[in-house]
Amino acid sequence: THAVICTTTAAGDLDRYRRNEATAFETDVRGVQNLVNELWCRNILPIFISSDYVFDGAQGHYSEEDIPRPNTVYGQHKKRVEEWLMEQGKPFLIVRCGKIYGLTPGDGRILTRLAEQFRRRETVRCAVDQRFSPSYVGDIAQALRTAIRRDLRGLYHVAAPESFSRYELAVR
Repeated sequence: THAVICTTTAAGDLDRYRRNEATAFETDVRGVQNLVNELWCRNILPIFISSDYVFDGAQGHYSEEDIPRPNTVYGQHKKRVEEWLMEQGKPFLIVRCGKIYGLTPGDGRILTRLAEQFRRRETVRCAVDQRFSPSYVGDIAQALRTAIRRDLRGLYHVAAPESFSRYELAVR
């Protein structure tokens, strides 16, 4: 039996997350640790959905062997949970995703949000100094089904093969 843990207090707003760091820590680190301990007691494999925010985004094209160096509170919290899981000596699966996007209008995800801003002829501000590999929500679901079927353990990245700055993505 498996349980997918995909919780975040960030909800797409890293500034708000940083301003509420103590609450975010209690939910996204302590809360996840408590949940995972309960899952292990019930012989359920925790599948922790992490993020490429564990990296600083300077280079892009990160592999599972790259050393995490988060530059956001959100990334630091994800890294802490990852490290904690690896230190416990118990079975787990970590799936690191890139920025998750969908294609449903109004879903608040990066591509649909950009499209809505362009459609409204709004000024769009995009970072040029952080690279990321977007992850389509349907691909993540398929990867999770495959991981469960194969009974995988450890750490895996699930993201697009290309990396972009937000500016490059917006231009495309």
